[in-house]
Amino acid sequence: MSDSFPDRFVGWARKLVFGKYEKSGFEHRLVIVGCLIVGIVSVVAVLANFLTGLYAMGVVTIFLCLFSFFCFARARSGSFSKWLIHAIFLCAIGFYNLSWLFNFGSKGPTLTIVIGIYVFFILIWEGRGNLILFLLCFLNLAALFTFEYYNPQILGDYSDERARIIDVYSGAIFGMVLTFIMTIAIKRNYLSQYQRAKQSDQLKTAFLANLSHEVRTPLNVVCGFTSMLSEMDYTDEDLQKIHKVIEINGKQLLFLIEDIIDLSKLEINQLELYPGNVDLRIVFERLKHSFEHYVALEREDHVEINYQLDLQNPVIWADEARIIQILRHLLVNAYRFSDQGLVFFGCYEAKDKIIFYVKDEGRGIRPEHENHIFDPFVKFQSRDNTIERGVGMGLHLVKKLVELMGGEIWYSTKYLKGSEFYFSIPRK
Repeated sequence: MSDSFPDRFVGWARKLVFGKYEKSGFEHRLVIVGCLIVGIVSVVAVLANFLTGLYAMGVVTIFLCLFSFFCFARARSGSFSKWLIHAIFLCAIGFYNLSWLFNFGSKGPTLTIVIGIYVFFILIWEGRGNLILFLLCFLNLAALFTFEYYNPQILGDYSDERARIIDVYSGAIFGMVLTFIMTIAIKRNYLSQYQRAKQSDQLKTAFLANLSHEVRTPLNVVCGFTSMLSEMDYTDEDLQKIHKVIEINGKQLLFLIEDIIDLSKLEINQLELYPGNVDLRIVFERLKHSFEHYVALEREDHVEINYQLDLQNPVIWADEARIIQILRHLLVNAYRFSDQGLVFFGCYEAKDKIIFYVKDEGRGIRPEHENHIFDPFVKFQSRDNTIERGVGMGLHLVKKLVELMGGEIWYSTKYLKGSEFYFSIPRK
C-alpha cells in the first residue's frame, strides 16, 4: 500500500488542480498551474511586503493575488480564450512595472521576477507572438533602465538593509518557483510527447501488420470463390451463396479502404459532411437486413439483431452516410464480441438531440481496457486470450465522426455481461 501512496497522492493532486482538464493542451495546463502558483506565492508576498513596511507594494500584490486566483478558476473551468491570455499578460506587465517603481528599481527583486514572467509567456504564445513579446520586453526594460539611470533619486531606497534582503530574496524565491514549475511542466510534456511518439510508431507498425491481414483475407475469399465459379457446375442455390460470400467480403474490403481514407481526412480536417433529410426507418431496416445476412454467413452462433425507433418524426437532418458508417462499426463490434444473445440498436430524442445506441449481451470490456478503447490502432485480447479481427481503428474513427457532427459518444459496460454504446447528434 505504501508503494502506491505517492502515485495516488500525485493523481489526487492533479485532479484537484486540473479537474477534468488534466488531459487538455500543454498551454492550457500551464496557465492553470502558473496562475495557481502565482496566486499562492502572492499570498506570501503580501505578508512579506506588509511586514517590511512596503504597504504600496502590498496593495498591488493583493490585486495580483486575486486576479491570479480568478484566472486559475476560469482556466480550470475550461474558459481558455484569447482574452484571458491577453488579460494575464497585461496584468503581469502592470505588476512588474509597479513592482519596479515601488520596490526601488534595480535594488529590489523586480528584475528577477521579470525573467520568470517572460519565460511563462514565451511558452504560451506562438509564432509572431514570441517576437512581439521579445520586443515589448526589450523596450520596457530599456525604458526602465533609462529612467533609473538618469533619475536614481526618484526611486528612493529601503528603510534598512534587512528589509532589502528580505524583499530581494522573497522576489528571488517567487521567480525561482515560477521558473521551476514551468521547467518541470516542459520536461513532463516533452517526456509525454516522446512516449506518445514511440507508442504511435509501435501502433502504426502493428496497424500495418493487421491491415495486410485484413486486406488479404477478403481478397483471398473473393479470388478463391471467383476462380471456383468456372471450374464446376453449381446449382442455383450454391451460386446464390457464393455470390453472397463474394459480395460480403468485397464490401468488407471496400469499407476498410473507405475507413482508412476517412480517418486520414479527419486527421487533417479535410472530411466534409453532406447533410440532408434521412429517413431512419429505411436506414435501420437496411442495417438490420445487412447484418442478418452477415451473421448467417460468418458464424453458426445464434446472434439475433433487432432495433427500435422511438421518434415521433423518423426523418432527421444529418449526413446519412456517416450515420450508417458509425452504426456499422458499433454493430460489427457488438457482433464480434457476442457469442449469442441479442444485439439491439435504436434511437430516441432527448431535448434538441437525437441519441443513438447499440447494445449487446456479449463479453463486455475488461476494466483495465476501458480508458483506451477510443485510442487509434489499439486491439485487446478477448476472453479466451485471442485477438479479434480488425485493424483497431473502428471506435477511434467513430469518435472522430461523432465529434465532427457536433455530438458526443459514451458507453457503459460490464465484463462478461455486455456493453452499451451511445452517441448523440444535434437535432438540427
